[in-house]
Amino acid sequence: MASRVIPSLKTVESKTISMIHVPEDFSREILREAIVEVGAEQDELDGFLLDLRDAWNALDTSTAYRFAYEELGKLNFPRALRGAIVCKTGDSAQEFLSVVAQNASYNWRHFGNEDEALAWLSS
Repeated sequence: MASRVIPSLKTVESKTISMIHVPEDFSREILREAIVEVGAEQDELDGFLLDLRDAWNALDTSTAYRFAYEELGKLNFPRALRGAIVCKTGDSAQEFLSVVAQNASYNWRHFGNEDEALAWLSS
């Protein structure tokens, strides 16, 4: 099966950031694919940016909660790795994902635009 996420690397102020663009509606399976992509590169990364501006969130709140509290741990995803989620305007469900990840002790935040996200990731 072809990848449904588009990964790339970007260097910002000497920080290496994994840029993951999601061009379709955002489900648990696509979230898992994005996190596995980042996890495979985690030793070389200072952070990741998950760009959801072209996607609507198809995750319900219980799925987002279980993903943050269960699946991220099963994937051995590092809690300290900074993660920025750039959200589609008006999609509060995307913002909820970063909030529940923060509550599960992951260093994730949500942003309204890429510049703010990259500034935080490179600080």
